Order: sequence, then C-alpha cells, then structure tokens
Amino acid sequence: MNKRILLFFVLFLNASLIFAQDLNGVKVLINPGHGGLDPANDRNIPTTGFWESVGNLSKGLYLREILQKLGATVVMSRTTNYDADDLPLSSIVAMANNNNVQYMHSIHSNAAGGNYTLMLYQGTNSTPTYPDSKVMSQYIGNEIYSAHRTTDLRLAGDFDFYGTGRAYLGVFKGLTMPGSLSEGSFHDYIPESWRLRNEAYLKHEAWAIAKAFLSFWGRPPLSTGIAAGIVRDVDKASVYSIINASDAKKPVNNIKVTLRANDASNAMTPRVYTGDNYNNGFFMFDEVTPGSYTLVYEAVGYFKDSSTVNVLAGKNNFADKYLVSNSQAEVSSVTFSPASVDSIYPGNQSIVIDFTRAMNTASVEAAISTTPSAPLTFSWTNDAEVKISTSGLPFGTAMTLTIAGTAKGQIEGIFLDGNKDGVGGDSYSFSFKTRSKDVWAPVIESLYPSDKLENVELIPLINLSFNELLNTGTLSGKVQLVKAAGNVPIGVTTKYYPLTNGKAVVSLFPSSALLPNETYNVIVSAGLSDQYGNGVPSNIVYTFKTGSESATITSIDNFELDLLTNWAGPNATSPSGIIASETSIAKNLSITNRFSGSRVSMQLNYSWDKNASSWFIREYLSTGTPKNVTFTSQNILQSYVFGDGSNNKFRFCVADGADFSGLEVSPWYTIDWAGWKLVSWDMGKDGVGVWDGNTKGNGALDGQLKFDSFQFTYTPGSPTSGLLFFDDLRTAAKPYVGVEKENGAVKPSSYSLEQNYPNPFNPSTTLSYQLPENSFVSLKVFDLLGREVATLVNQEQASGKYRVEFNAGNIPSGIYIYMLNAGNYKETKKMMLLK
Repeated sequence: MNKRILLFFVLFLNASLIFAQDLNGVKVLINPGHGGLDPANDRNIPTTGFWESVGNLSKGLYLREILQKLGATVVMSRTTNYDADDLPLSSIVAMANNNNVQYMHSIHSNAAGGNYTLMLYQGTNSTPTYPDSKVMSQYIGNEIYSAHRTTDLRLAGDFDFYGTGRAYLGVFKGLTMPGSLSEGSFHDYIPESWRLRNEAYLKHEAWAIAKAFLSFWGRPPLSTGIAAGIVRDVDKASVYSIINASDAKKPVNNIKVTLRANDASNAMTPRVYTGDNYNNGFFMFDEVTPGSYTLVYEAVGYFKDSSTVNVLAGKNNFADKYLVSNSQAEVSSVTFSPASVDSIYPGNQSIVIDFTRAMNTASVEAAISTTPSAPLTFSWTNDAEVKISTSGLPFGTAMTLTIAGTAKGQIEGIFLDGNKDGVGGDSYSFSFKTRSKDVWAPVIESLYPSDKLENVELIPLINLSFNELLNTGTLSGKVQLVKAAGNVPIGVTTKYYPLTNGKAVVSLFPSSALLPNETYNVIVSAGLSDQYGNGVPSNIVYTFKTGSESATITSIDNFELDLLTNWAGPNATSPSGIIASETSIAKNLSITNRFSGSRVSMQLNYSWDKNASSWFIREYLSTGTPKNVTFTSQNILQSYVFGDGSNNKFRFCVADGADFSGLEVSPWYTIDWAGWKLVSWDMGKDGVGVWDGNTKGNGALDGQLKFDSFQFTYTPGSPTSGLLFFDDLRTAAKPYVGVEKENGAVKPSSYSLEQNYPNPFNPSTTLSYQLPENSFVSLKVFDLLGREVATLVNQEQASGKYRVEFNAGNIPSGIYIYMLNAGNYKETKKMMLLK
C-alpha cells in the first residue's frame, strides 16, 4: 500500500476512534417516561393522535444511538411500548442503582397550558440532593430550549416545584447517583403536539440531550452541526390557538427539502429530507460538516424556493421558510364591520373582503364596482384584506358588488378565481341591502327593576335594554340613579354593552347597598342618542322601591378561580341537538357583575341544530370547592345572568337525597331579557320542574342540597346561536323572618331573654325577649367557636315584648349561642339545630 495512503488511513482511523470515544467510560440510564398506550398511565392528544409514551420512547432510542456512537454505555428502562413496559418508578430507580450508572435521565413532555422547557431534579431549587443534577439540568435545559425554540426555560427542585418540602418525584427517590427529568415541550399545545409526531423533531431533542452530556463531562463538542427549520404557508393562518407568533401560519405537509453544499471542496452528495403529513412542516439534517449550504424547498401546490444556511459545528442552524401557494387568488370571506344581521347602514358600516393571498391592490380597486353604481373608497388592512367605505351608498336599496376577474395577485400569473374552479380570471359578486335612513330615537325595550316594582333587593343591578346601538359619546351622565326623596344622586358604575344583534344594554352598578323601604328613580336624560344622531327628546323616569331587609348570601361560585377546571363544559354531559364545535364555555373578563367586584364571569357559547328532534345542554359543576357547598330548600338559589333576548330557556338543577344521587330542577326561565338580571329560584315557593318525567329524582327537594348544573333548551323559532354570561352563583336566606312586637301587653318591669321555641329546631325557631324601657338592642347568633352567624336585631326599640323568627336554613346542624345586649343588660342562651 502507498505510504501516504496508509498514513491517511491511520490518521482517519485514529480521528474516528477519538470521536467514537468522546464519552468513553460514561455509563448512564435513560428512562423514556410512561409506556403502553394506556390512558390511565399515558397521555393522549386526540386532536393530533399523539401519545407521550411513543414520543418519549423515540427520543430515548435516538439518544441511545447517539450516545453509543460517542462511546458511552447506555442502559434503557424500556425499549418497546407495551403496558408491561411501564415499570414502577421504584423498579427504574433499582435498575439505575444495580447497574452502577453515573447518571439517570428521565425523558417526558409536558401538559396543562404553555410551551416552555422544564427541568426537574430532586431537592429544593437552590439545594439539590445531588448538586450535579442541577448542573446537568441547566445543560440539558439550555440545549432543548435552543432546539425546540420553546417560550422559556425553567429549572426547579421537586421539593419546591410540587410544594411538598420533601422528595416528591418517585423516579428520583432512592437514587444513589444524580438524576434529572426533562419536560422538553408541551404536548397539549397543538402546534407542538403535531411537531412531536415528527421523528426528526424527536431526534433533534435527542441530539440536544447528547450535546448536554458532552458539556457536563467536559468532552469536546460535536464537530458537526444541524440544519433544521419549519416550512409554512405564507398566506394561510394556523387553525389552532397559538402561543408563539411563529406558529401563526399553517405548516406545509409532505415537504421535500434538499441540502446542497455551496463550497466546491465539499464533496458531499446532496441530501434529501421528505416530510410527513402531520401538520408540522419540520425538517432536519444532522451530522452536517460545517460550511455554507443551499436548501431547496418543494411541495405540491407551492412555488419552489431556496435559501442559504451557514452550518456551524455543535450548533442548531435554523432555516425556516415560507412557501407561496401557486393556486389562484380567491375571496375567502365577506363581512360587514360592525356586524349586521342582513343589511348595512350606509356610512356607519364597512364591507370587509378577505382574499386567500396577497393581492395587487391597485388592480383589485379597479376591478370593484356596484350595481346600482355608487362611489367607493378603499383602505387596506394588509395586502389580503380590503375595507370598503359605504358612505357613498344610497339608503334602502338592494345592491350587488362585483370584483372582476382582472383583479390580480402580487405574483405573476395569479388572478382572481371567482368561482373557485382552480382557473383564474373570473369574477366574484355578492348582494346585500342598505337600510332605510334612521330618524328615530333609541327605545328602551326592557328594564330591571321594572317600573313601579316593589320589594327590590338592596343591592340591585339596574339594567336597561335598548333597541339599537348607542352613541357612547352621549352616554356620560345621561343614565342616573337617584333617591326620590330629595332627588339625591346615587354613585354608580355605568357599563355599556353592545350586542351582536345590533341592540345595546346599559347597566348601573351602585357603589353601595341602597336604603331599605326607599323609593328610587332611574332617569334617562334627553340627548342620549343612537349612532345616527337621533336623541331621546325628553327625560324618561322609572321608579322602584326597595324592600325592608337584606338576605344572607352564601356564595357557591363567583367564577374567579378554577372556572374551566370546576365546570365540565357543555359537551361533557351528553347534550342533544347542539352543534358541538360551536358550543363551549370560556372565561370572560369584561362582562361581569361589577357590584360584587367580579373580575371573571362564565361565558356560554351555544349553537342549536334547529332540525334536531330534541335540545338539551347540561352545564355541569363537576368538582372543586363550589361542589361542596350545601343548602336546603329554605334557600333561594340565585345567579346573575346576562341574557341575549333569544327566548331560549335555562333552569337550575340541584342534587339531593342522602348521597346526593337525586336530581331536581327549577321551572324553565325564558331568556327574554338582554343584559344582566338576577334570576332566583325560591325553592320553598316555586316548586320543582320536570326532568325526564322525574326519573332523575322524586319531584321533591329532600334534605341537604348541592348545586348540580345550569341547563338549557332551544325554543323553536328562536335564534339558534348566542352568548350567555353567568356570575355570582349563590344562595340567599333571610336570617330571620321579622321582629314582631306584642301589642296590648303590660309594660315589662325588667329585661329578660327566653329560651327559643321549638328547641331543637329545623330550620326555624322563635326567640323572645322583653325591654322595660327604650333601649338600643343587639341580638346576635354565634357558633361554639365564637364566630358570628347572624345579626337578628341591631336597632333602637321601645319598651315592650318582642319575638324574632330565626331561619337557619343556610347553616349546618349544631349547637349555637344567641346573645341579647340591651342597655346594660346582657344574657346568652344555647339552642340546637338538627337537620
């Protein structure tokens, strides 16, 4: 053999051996977490078909391959994916200890909102059980964060992360060496879930962990680099909720990416990556010699494109690409802004046209015309969305707007495809109506409290529903609440709610409780106008009178915490007659009961299939603290409900019986109001409704009750979709029915407090006392811990004998103390509540 050739071969062999032995002497255990496609122990994302056990195993097998190539010894806790592979955590720890590995790493992906990289180790954040585990976690976390480009990196000890103050993760308990656990990214973030179905993406994470091992053991970094990226459609938006702005565009499936060296001295044969159809667009070339390369991107239905990437050793070198569809331009949507039912008001609304791709704006404007002809002005939100002013359109006219086929896209050869047959050059048109000119002032269609209503609660939410949208510039000071006696203004918070049906609601939230037995006026002043300048011609006055006493309120759920955890959602409990994709619950942060200081309400989006044979939604309270609140039929069940005026119906449902297995419902309430209203079910007076012929219960409210659900049904002929909001679900119970003075009795000679009767009682009892002279009287009820339960009397009273009825429907069984303070007299007695 030629000596020069032999020398080259020896040098090459030595270099290869050195590379192969970068981790020589290192022995690790790799644990791909979970196993077996078992829903009880695995995690599945139905939208993408992702199973965490599958993703973790692929990462682990790729990591083993890379580490062994680097010379390390690798022990795997599993290499297949059967249910039997999901070993107890103690067995995995024993495997690591028995094999005398130097390090244990567990591979996972995360869930429950977000898309950051999380690294966990045993110990507190600052004091790990094994200091090297925190060092390694930092290395691994940095590399995965760089590879997956997650939102951020978080490191934590399990003592602090889980709030236990002691060892928590079983995969660490008993380890005789340092260990770490990586949650590389979030598999319930749908764009990431799709990426985690890409084998190259999983291998990319394995490379990241391997590079961290090299850093941890102080070995030379990789001499090769990685070229990777995501190919997306420049025009099409992602159909999923996004966290990262980069996920806003739809990934391209079945891509072909070719890597070619730009340096003539690089004799590398072009490498080809063929993508999958899992909606991720990801590609990767690993073990690439450092240098400059050209990437060529191809996909069916797109123009071919290319870019240059400079690959650096040991680095992730990204080359994301947006491809341009070679399809013709289409109109994707036409909307009116603000929205309208079936027509628009000239000058008050715009016509918004969205195209499927960026357009040549001048050609589009030249191609648009109306019949009958009218002047148009244009403004572009972006090159794919034009807003057309309607100020030049005639009133009360049937119109047609046409976009001629001469409208062009920004790319040569792309024209408007009006009939969507794949061939450009044909027109698109649509018809609409303009409304007659509005010359009428806004009208109040409904209000709460209604005019002349008496016994109104002392903390009322005043609600006025108007037949059209208002000019908010004329609203300030035009809707007032005043005490009739003396015309005294009452401080309120005023909220304006424009509704999607073109109507509007004004709500007044008093800043404090109103006075009992007092008359109040709601005044709508002249000058309040609609959007077309038509003002209320003169003042409008409504009157209501408050009641004499406040109810004792017990909150069930104010929706401030864990709303989406506690409530199961309308699709979870066998609904009927709905369009599931358009029916859901959500948090709402703007339409809330301001009187209670609420920051969150529950929003129900519903959509009925009017052709169904029956319609039913059960919005179920499934768990959490609100689920444990108990009450009785002596209470009034209440919730603030923001109605949509649809005339569809809702009702309350409670669980009863010894084990709360029975279900009883209130009568149906027709949602004929718009805006806020306090809806009450007085269970002692209103009776119960019928659910499935009372097969869910016995038609009576038995014993202790718990809230079960809000229920809804469709009223044929009513709107099939809408929005409802719920806030401050609660019970109301008056702590006493009233104070009665005995007439005609002899004036008492001394103070006294008598034993209540009956005793024991359920739920009401009478307390009697006497006063020899005019006195300020305080009569209160306490539990055995000294906590005040109710104030029955707190006022000046004339001499005489008095009886007070105490209703304990909203408190649990037990012994209670009642105390009378009058003048210098004080006395206490015990009573027993048995339910």
